[in-house]
Amino acid sequence: MEDWGRRFELLRDKYRREDGSKWSGAAIERATGGAVSGHFVSALARGKLQDPGIGKMYALSEVMGIPLEEWFEEKHGESWE
Repeated sequence: MEDWGRRFELLRDKYRREDGSKWSGAAIERATGGAVSGHFVSALARGKLQDPGIGKMYALSEVMGIPLEEWFEEKHGESWE
């Protein structure tokens, strides 16, 4: 994946919290019980991670309601970049 950060930001915008707000790093850290740290979320969002790891992606998917396969799909011919 060329740019996990871009994909994460698009998914974070699409899969919002129940109140309609975007997931913050702190909220994700609390919701995952620390399995995904706020620092990790920040690094991911800035595109600093080349391989975020399936465990972290699974935890993000579970908490944020993102279907795991959506991390890997191209949507309707659109690029994630």
